[in-house]
Amino acid sequence: MKVRDWYFQGWERREDARGRAAFVYTGEYYSFPAKLRRPKLIAALYTAAVAACYCLAAFSRADGAMWRIAAVPQLLDLIPLIYLVLGAVCLIAAKQPMTFRAWYTSWRRLRSAALWCAVLAAGMAAVQLVYIVMNGAYAPLEFGYLAASGASGLSAYLLRHRMTANPCDQTGGSSD
Repeated sequence: MKVRDWYFQGWERREDARGRAAFVYTGEYYSFPAKLRRPKLIAALYTAAVAACYCLAAFSRADGAMWRIAAVPQLLDLIPLIYLVLGAVCLIAAKQPMTFRAWYTSWRRLRSAALWCAVLAAGMAAVQLVYIVMNGAYAPLEFGYLAASGASGLSAYLLRHRMTANPCDQTGGSSD
């Protein structure tokens, strides 16, 4: 069984006029419909909000942030955050209409990374809330860490919510 890799989906190897092998895109193209308002700007703003709130939480000097169990969701959240930023950069750099590879590395990566960022940031906030309740630590730094991790999760959730399943219009590929 031949498995098609997403990276090569829609690309075919053909010979050009000189007899040399070349890759030609023959797959579907994806473009944003007119009703979707500024998807690149939305992706950039929400991604910046997620990254900024995550950095505020990560560099917080709150005692709850130093708790060992709080480090687990915080470190795990770094991986989807990197993918989220990469997806936003790829979406901003994508030309219209997009090939499958450009759509996959931008739109789809944004949606999945935003989900994981939201879940892990919610985990960060939950662990901090447990720390505050268990230790009676009602210092402003503790609530600042809680607010920053909660805002990071909320921004990631809103980003995923704004990035609908597949708003792109699909058009057939070129036949050349």
